[in-house]
Amino acid sequence: MTAVSLEHATLPADTGEVTLLMARRVEPGHEAAFEVWAKGILDSAAAFRRHLGH
Repeated sequence: MTAVSLEHATLPADTGEVTLLMARRVEPGHEAAFEVWAKGILDSAAAFRRHLGH
């Protein structure tokens, strides 16, 4: 995978829900390994109490 520069912004605190969008660029030929990795991460996150899904 290749690192991508991200811009960061500071926003005032909010008491509501949070939405997070993440994007990954997968190098050609590594799609299957990425899918296995992503499934593991998503399955692990789903095990946490109050996890809202993906």
